[in-house]
Amino acid sequence: MKGNLSGYVVRGETPVADATITIVRGQGSHPDVAPLSDADGWFALDALDPGLWRLRADAPDGSSGEADVDVWPDSLSELTISLDPVKTTVPRKSGTGRKSAGRKPQPGFGRVVGRVTDSATGEAVVGAPVVVTDGPGPLPDLAFLTDEHGEFVIPEIAAGDWVLRVDADGLGQGMLMVGVVGDRSVSVALALIPESTNGYWT
Repeated sequence: MKGNLSGYVVRGETPVADATITIVRGQGSHPDVAPLSDADGWFALDALDPGLWRLRADAPDGSSGEADVDVWPDSLSELTISLDPVKTTVPRKSGTGRKSAGRKPQPGFGRVVGRVTDSATGEAVVGAPVVVTDGPGPLPDLAFLTDEHGEFVIPEIAAGDWVLRVDADGLGQGMLMVGVVGDRSVSVALALIPESTNGYWT
């Protein structure tokens, strides 16, 4: 039988919202999406195989933390992830200003299919969380993980201009604006840029 997990992301005594939760290692199959912590720092993962799991939280400000938890069959386990101090990162362009100048949302929902690669080698980046950070409507409360080919799918998202962000530990970061058209599939490519560079993503 599977077990469920309720987690809490905190820095000191302050809850951290919008942290991307990914699985570092664990028993059995891993979910192909990653939850984001809510406004109170909470997140949930359901239907995990029993055993020891290690989870990682990456906050929007660049700080991160890891913690272990035992998952028991047919039970709810609890976990607190404490974040490290904020890392110094290269400033990125905000999608907010560009969104306001973009076209109005179109009726319907579209689909985004993408691939994430390492800009230095061109190789696919596996297990990287893709987060929707800005757009014309409610933001998804999940990150979408790249598969073994570096590909990801956002199956349903409202038409309009959206900003996607990828943070891959050790490889760098990337940001992209994508225009979603109702009832269509949009393909995108995103190359990660090392944090030490001074480039921006467009």
